[in-house]
Amino acid sequence: MVGQLPPLGSLRAFEAVARRLSFTRAADELHVTPGAVSQQVRQLEELLGQRLFVRTKRSVALTEIGMRMLPDIQEGLETLLRAVRSHSSPGGDRSMTISAAPSFASKWLLPRLADFTERHPDIDLRISATVGLADLERDGVDLAIRLGRGPYPNVRLETLLGESLTPLCSPNLVKSKGRLRAPEDLRKHKLIHDTSIRGDSEQNSWRRWLDFAGATGVSHHRGLHFSLAELAIQKARRTPTFRLRVQSAPPEGRF
Repeated sequence: MVGQLPPLGSLRAFEAVARRLSFTRAADELHVTPGAVSQQVRQLEELLGQRLFVRTKRSVALTEIGMRMLPDIQEGLETLLRAVRSHSSPGGDRSMTISAAPSFASKWLLPRLADFTERHPDIDLRISATVGLADLERDGVDLAIRLGRGPYPNVRLETLLGESLTPLCSPNLVKSKGRLRAPEDLRKHKLIHDTSIRGDSEQNSWRRWLDFAGATGVSHHRGLHFSLAELAIQKARRTPTFRLRVQSAPPEGRF
């Protein structure tokens, strides 16, 4: 083979930093220190004679040569991974169990599974849809997705989504009773509550939103209460009632 190949570790470090745009998060993923990742990337840059990242105190960005290299590096690493897996023993088959709330699993996770299974056909996914908190060791769960701020001891935490609250209703409500002109107009309507999540969560969402909106004379307790978010969503769609919608967006635009 002609030419010198870079060390595999430096290629993996470059790909992880380029994908996450963070030396710290890349180090967490690779289970090494940020200093080790930085050294591996510097080794690759010295071998190529090119800078791959523009580093500042608060951000990391790919250079033009880095952006051109990234797809080829990712394809090469994926090819190596497939080659190793194709010659592994049957006992090397892998599975992953994901625990998530039923509504989150059906509305957010399920639409994304096809892309994951296409990119990782050798991984057998098992989805555990449950409201209760998962015990990763006792329940044999590899990854749990929950709404909360923690702390959750003895596990690795990573923020997946942020959220905002928006009142929603069936279009039939607007057609039959007209638009709401002020938050106080909600006192004329029934509110829908999702009580599926324990603690200071959507059980108190109406109170938080009404306080933020400055609404007066509207009780945040009254209305219909459901122990499953999916039932609350269906009720809001079919009847003239109000429900708070949680809008989520992944940080940095990706999952």
